[in-house]
Amino acid sequence: MGAGAEEFAIRVDMIIDGFIDRIEAARDIINLASPVIKAEDGPRSVVQKFLSQLTYLTDEELEQFFALFQKSGEKSEGNDLPWQLRLLNSVWEEFKGKPWTSKLATDLHTMLRRPSRIDFLLESTVVSAVTSFEVLFSSLIASFLKVSPQALEAMSREKEREFSLRDLKGLSSIEEAVDLAISRRVDELMFGSVAEWRKFCIDKLNIKFEDLCSDWPAVQEIFQRRHVLVHAGGVASHRYVASVASAGRSVDVKVGKKLNTSEIYVHQTLDAIMSFGILLASSIGMKFAKEHESTILSSLHKLTYTRLLAKQDELVKHLCTAGEKIAVGYDDQLLFKVNGWIALKRTDPKAVALEMKQWDTSALEDRYKLAKMCLASQNDEALGLMKKMHSAESLSSEDVLEWPLFEELRNMPDYVEWSKNISLPFGISSILGKEFYLNPRTKTLHTEDCRLLGSSIKVGSLADYDPGKYHLCSICDPFPKQRKSIERAGEQSAAASTGASGDSRGPKGHSPGKPPAID
Repeated sequence: MGAGAEEFAIRVDMIIDGFIDRIEAARDIINLASPVIKAEDGPRSVVQKFLSQLTYLTDEELEQFFALFQKSGEKSEGNDLPWQLRLLNSVWEEFKGKPWTSKLATDLHTMLRRPSRIDFLLESTVVSAVTSFEVLFSSLIASFLKVSPQALEAMSREKEREFSLRDLKGLSSIEEAVDLAISRRVDELMFGSVAEWRKFCIDKLNIKFEDLCSDWPAVQEIFQRRHVLVHAGGVASHRYVASVASAGRSVDVKVGKKLNTSEIYVHQTLDAIMSFGILLASSIGMKFAKEHESTILSSLHKLTYTRLLAKQDELVKHLCTAGEKIAVGYDDQLLFKVNGWIALKRTDPKAVALEMKQWDTSALEDRYKLAKMCLASQNDEALGLMKKMHSAESLSSEDVLEWPLFEELRNMPDYVEWSKNISLPFGISSILGKEFYLNPRTKTLHTEDCRLLGSSIKVGSLADYDPGKYHLCSICDPFPKQRKSIERAGEQSAAASTGASGDSRGPKGHSPGKPPAID
């Protein structure tokens, strides 16, 4: 593909970035709004607001009403009604015969039947997550058809001619005709079901959705739930129950009953959809821009590492489980395995302990032996090997201070005392009017307030150096907007230095917890 492959790889990278931003925005909204809405919509808050509107009741009657509210929260044997109905029934019985009883009951019923705002937020987030995936998928297919004319030609339009006379009159070039044809193909595909999308990817791309998910039935359920939320208000339909059951997932709701979309479910949905989308885009990028597959995998490793730092362990487990299936070599598989194990250890230490009993690192490099020691909680041995590797410069100071693999070691007094003596030689550089610090050995740029800073040496401006040789600190993230351009410059520099292979990565260029360096 040549230049077309490079353009395709860049386009895929941009699609992934936009997708991640949308999913993370949805996650931020949930995290920010959920506590506020829960407090506002809690039974006590709702009733207190309601009481302030009951100006036609005396103080004594208001106290009686509040007592009924408190009692409605207490379930009694043989009474399984929701608290709202229990309160409504109690109010009617208590104030029967009063001139305002009917108005009170009506006002109370109006207040209680209002849909839960937290449910609305959570359900909307599920719909938004699936919509974000649809945007990603349609963009990927459009980009694929753009660089694969034979695939576009093979997708014949059986129901009608490609272009009408009116269409032809409105087209000024072949490029416009191709863009219109691609738009129509994508629209036709997107109007289909997930099963049809899956078939398209198998037939045209040789990619199976189930290979890109740690739990494909769970992802199928998300798409089915989105359909129910949009078209049936979240009430389980025959189609939903049958589809989920046929996918091999247990169904815990009956037809006609409201689906429970909890906050836990929503966060699981965001992790599953985000992982699925990223891995699908990465797989398509690697398949149709083969000379850039190492770059795409490197980006995937970097993403996994940053999510480890953010302690998004469920997302990391999704990415790593499926990431192993698209890895192009044993070293990449090990990177995904180790990152996945780090996340798993945080949530299920016993499961990791069993895995470590089976993992033979005798023929592997020291970094993997160190990883096994840490994951197996052999902390004294691990600290000894860490010191040895750091002294030999096969383990960077950034790794020692930052890598989540060493979380347990950082609680050891010996580690705390030893790490105090670690200092990093930095030079000072300038870009966009800001000052940055450079580690000459690792070629990593940091901000002035980064916690990894040691003593500094002035070495001139960034303009004196090849930007392709620099890495950016993942702790302080010196200039995120420039990150992509600098990394791409590094990739081009690496490609130029390695000739036709386009792969400068060797076994010693990897660290199990961090992406391969571009040298």
